[in-house]
Formats: sequence, structure tokens, C-alpha cells
Amino acid sequence: MSHRPGLNRPHAKPQLEGFSAISLSELDARAELLERMDQKYVVNNKVLDKALEHWSPHFDILDIDGNRSFRYDNCYFDDADFKCYQQHQQDRRVRFKVRTRLYTDSNTCFVEIKLKGPRGRTIKQRVPCSPEYFGMLDDSSREFIAKAYYAIYGRKFSFELLPSIKVSYYRSTLAAIEGHERITIDTQIQFSCEDETFSVNPDLVIIETKSPNRNGLAEKILRGLHQHPVSACSKYCIGMAVLGKVKRYNRFLKAMRKLQLIPTPRQPQKPLELTNTGRILNQSKHSSEEAHVI
Repeated sequence: MSHRPGLNRPHAKPQLEGFSAISLSELDARAELLERMDQKYVVNNKVLDKALEHWSPHFDILDIDGNRSFRYDNCYFDDADFKCYQQHQQDRRVRFKVRTRLYTDSNTCFVEIKLKGPRGRTIKQRVPCSPEYFGMLDDSSREFIAKAYYAIYGRKFSFELLPSIKVSYYRSTLAAIEGHERITIDTQIQFSCEDETFSVNPDLVIIETKSPNRNGLAEKILRGLHQHPVSACSKYCIGMAVLGKVKRYNRFLKAMRKLQLIPTPRQPQKPLELTNTGRILNQSKHSSEEAHVI
């Protein structure tokens, strides 16, 4: 999957300038959370601006050469039957996601596997790879994935992985001055597969809090702003649904409504803005919401 859709760097938010800067090495040393409890929130820019004002005395921001927002390109992998997606749709305890992630600004790339560990913890493992292998898995990458899967679940990895979809966005990363919290803010979210591209409303962002216990300062501030976590907010799974790769996605309906990807029950039906070489595709590709609910 070599196609990379255009993605404009978002305008720099004045609120981000109020944070003290830290380097990538400082960020990793302070808050390297490869095993963590995650929570995701979908908010608009007005709410984000308020949250940033509250966070700025307590968090620093990743800054590289004056940039505070960085493009991420992710190529996700699944087998021919989309078993990885189905594990998430069915909320299986044993589930995983595999992707190659390209940090476009620094031209660095990783093969990553995310697994669901004990007590709902997310475990992420990754190894570097050459950027030219973005969207591909060589033998060493597949061996790494199989070993990571076996180490957590004690099972042989039997999936024949193929490139599935791409998810791209710009991300800003905050790290707590004290403690081990991290916040990521994803904007300009875009899903793509082959010649189809779908962009989320640019006024909406996904905030992810990452902490040891899901009760850190970031979460408390969001609760004070009357914001609540959105369950089952996997960008991969949502992308599979809006790109028409799967027919059943009821577990992700709440997140999709928050992202305005489907109408709320009392809203009139509106066509998805799914473009194919500039052409608007109508809602018939997805039929109605109810047709996809198990």
C-alpha cells in the first residue's frame, strides 16, 4: 500500500505554545508507557482548547525543531477474513492489532503489535524497520510478531497477515511533568484503502490518555469539562467500517456517532463523504445503520 493521501498540517494552536518543550529522548525517558491503561475521548476544538489551558501547567509537549504536531502514517494488517477486526468487533479477550507506523517528519518507521493483556491493559511492542518497508512485513517482522503474541497468550500465531487499510493523522504528544501520564491529540484523521479516502470532520479530534490506572490528572480535567471516555474507539476498526470493508460494526457505533461518521438516531440520514477519485459515494454502500447491527 504505497498510496499516501494528501494531508495538510493543521494550523498551530496558540494553546500549544503555552507548554514547555521536551525532546523525544526526554519524552521516552519520562513516560515510556508500552504497558498502560488507555482511554479515548472525541471532542471538538473548543473543548480541546479549554483542556489545553488546564493541562499546560502540568504537562510538557514534544517539540522537534520547533514543530509540535507530527504526521503519522499507519498501515494496518489483517488476514483475508479480517479475523483481527472480528476479534475486536466481538470484544474478545484475546485480540491484537499489527501495523507499520511511519513517522513522516523524521522518516523513521516501526513494526508494532498491540495486544490486550491482563486486567484490560494494552501492551505494545515494536521494532524499527526501514521506511522503504512501510506497508510490508518481512520474515524478521513476522517472527517478531509471532514471538510477541506467544509471550502474552501462549499460543501459536496462525494468521496470514496482509495490508488492510491506512490511517493517517497529525499528533501532538504531552507528558506529565510529574508521574507517568501521557496524552496524545490526533487531528486531521484520514482513512484510506486503494483509491478511496475518507476524512473526519477537521473540527473533531481524538484525545487519548495513557496512564497506569485510568485516573490521572488528564482524565480528571476532562471529567471537569463534562467529557467522558468513548469505548471501542479503535481508529483501525472505525476505518474498516467507513471504508466499507466490513458489514458489522455495532460495537463501534457510539464512537462513529461521536465522530459524526453516522447519524445519531434522531438525525436525518446523511450521505457519507466517502470519495473515490473526487466523486461522492452515496449512503447505499453502507445501507442503514440498523442493517449492520448484530
